[in-house]
Formats: sequence, structure tokens, C-alpha cells
Amino acid sequence: CTFTHLKRASSPKRHSSPAVLLVFSLLLTYLAGCSTTGSGRSIDIRSDYSMAALLTSHSARQTNIHQLTGRATISFITKEERGSVRQAIAIASPNKFRFEIFSVLGIGAVQVCNGKKLAVYYPRDGLVYRGRSTPENLARFTRPQLSARQIARLLLGFPPFELDGSKSVSESLTSGLYQVEFPDPGHGTGVVWFNSSSKLMTRWAIRNSDGTQVLEGEFKDYRRVDGQSFPYVITLRDRDTARTITIQYKKVSLKLSVPESTFVLHTPDGVTEIDLSLIHICRCRRAI
Repeated sequence: CTFTHLKRASSPKRHSSPAVLLVFSLLLTYLAGCSTTGSGRSIDIRSDYSMAALLTSHSARQTNIHQLTGRATISFITKEERGSVRQAIAIASPNKFRFEIFSVLGIGAVQVCNGKKLAVYYPRDGLVYRGRSTPENLARFTRPQLSARQIARLLLGFPPFELDGSKSVSESLTSGLYQVEFPDPGHGTGVVWFNSSSKLMTRWAIRNSDGTQVLEGEFKDYRRVDGQSFPYVITLRDRDTARTITIQYKKVSLKLSVPESTFVLHTPDGVTEIDLSLIHICRCRRAI
């Protein structure tokens, strides 16, 4: 299972030979490290912005942040357990991702989604799981039951639902936070909170039609990365399962051009493939 090279979007096209799994994370370490200092630069504070201006700023960020490569620590807490893993991350909007999860012995698992198909490879077990990238299949390995599009949005620093100012249900300003509600098809209402000074989103939530909050998240520690404000800490809480997942980025680049081959996983020789559609009660080993 190999990766092709990564290149800067603004640079002339360069060619290099394919790299093994571990080289991908090394590339991220060096290239993403050029995007921001270890502590990041502080975000400029502004005031007296209207809600329309906040949504316009958010839309501009979403236009400019459409791909990502980086390294992060993923922590989780449930009623039964807690733990954390380190992983390399590659995201391409709207619904493509590649996660390489590290163990003490090297690469423990590779999760690849091209928007339609999901493939998960466990090198030490010699197994590859393949199937459609449905929320149910994704949840077997990534824990939260989200679509590929929602996962990509969250890891790019956005809520899992779209923000359309023309469809906002209500808006208010309390204690320096703008709160806006949007219809979220299939769930009820999506709610977001913006800091009225920095214009940056700090929280989001999804509420059922009866007002019950089922999912919520936070964006913290914004830093300047490749000319954009990006949250280095992203939290997701599932009220139904009492599960909390925190993504803490260590290195981030928003300018590396991620080739399509990154989101393809070829089955190595001697590895057994398992069709997820044939597994009714999945006993797949999760990476986190």
C-alpha cells in the first residue's frame, strides 16, 4: 500500500517516486511544519460586525479551506473506556479522507474513503475491509455515525451541516457570542455560535425536532495556517452514546496538493479482503 507524492498547489509540477506508508507521515511532519510556528500566530481581534458579515467571513474560510494534510492526536472518552492514538490525516473536500493510525510497532491501520467506497487495512492482521462509505460502515471504524462529508467538514474545521444565511431560523447576540439556527435536514436544527469579536466559530450543535441536543462540538486554539484561521483543537460529543472525541492537531498544511491516489487503497499480496456488506453484526476492530 503506497502513497504518491504531495506537492504545493502553487508550485510547478514535480515528479517523485511513490513512498511507503511511513514516508507519508514524514512528509507531513516537514512540509506541514512550514505552515505555522509551533505555537501559531495570534488571531487579529475585530469588533462591530453584523451576522451577515460573520456568515460571509465563514463562507470565505470554507472556500479557502478545502484540503488538509497534517498530524494529530485523537482522544476518546466513553462510559466504558478512554484512550488516544496518533495519526496522519489527509482530507479533500467534500468527502474524501485518508487516516493512518500509528501504533508502537508502526502503522496500525489505514482508513481510506474516496467519497463512495471505504477501505480499511490492518497490516499486522493481514486484513482489508471494503464497502460503501455509508455512515453505518464508517462508524464501525471511526466511532461517530457520520457521513464521509460530515467527517471531512469537521476535520477541516467546520460544523457537519451547511450554513445558509437565507435559511436561518433565528439569530441572537448574548455575552459576545452570536447564535444562529439553521434547518438541518433529517435531524431538526443546526445551531452555531460565533465570537462577535474574532468572527470565528466556537461551538455548534444539532438538535432534534423536540429541542433535544444530540450532537455538539467546539473549535478552539485558532492559529494562522497558510493565511487562514484554523482550529487546532476540535471536539465532538455524542449525547446518545456519551462519547467525546477530541482531535488535537500537531502539524497542519492547507496548501499541499493531495493527489487522487491518496484516497485509493490497493490490497497488498497475501492480504485477505472482507466485504462489509456480508457482515451483519460487525466485529471489526476499531482503530480508536
